[in-house]
Amino acid sequence: MLVRIDTIPGNNISEVIRNLCSSLDPACRVKMLGCIGVILDCLWKTRNKFIHSLASIPCLDSVRKEITSRFHEMSTIGDGVPLMKSNRLSTTVFPKLYTDKCILVDESYLDGRFGCALLSLVRGSFDWWRCSSSSACESALEAEMQAMVLGLQWASLNHWDNLSLISDSKVLVEAIRLLLTRNVSSMPQLCTLNF
Repeated sequence: MLVRIDTIPGNNISEVIRNLCSSLDPACRVKMLGCIGVILDCLWKTRNKFIHSLASIPCLDSVRKEITSRFHEMSTIGDGVPLMKSNRLSTTVFPKLYTDKCILVDESYLDGRFGCALLSLVRGSFDWWRCSSSSACESALEAEMQAMVLGLQWASLNHWDNLSLISDSKVLVEAIRLLLTRNVSSMPQLCTLNF
């Protein structure tokens, strides 16, 4: 079935995705969100190459080819097999989330500049939000810290006090966990950290 994206109602990308997926059964919803994720990831990587590399010339055909290739990878997974059980992810251990509110943070660092973003969601609902920031910084670790600060600031502004903060920076997550265990009596439990 072909769907023109301009026929899906919504004032922003989150409303369009919510409306696009709202009538799908859970298995189809997972596949649709996977496809949307592939498209957004390919576009984001192309944007970063263009922004961060003066020698880079954007090529829509290369983006189309990458999306097609990654869709093909996804389609090789059998219809009855959940996406999380693919060979590519078989060794990955996903964190156990103990809260309904989750914030995923990530960063990109190159030549003294960083960009970071967060994706926050309430599990079991269609509610999700996003935020991004960029600036100068000294290292990739500092950029990861800025991403976590962005997540915590967003949580504070939105009065989220019981959440899981997810980052791919193992060093940073372990350092914060160590700090929290040393100062556990003087600090309230605001969030769970996951790597």
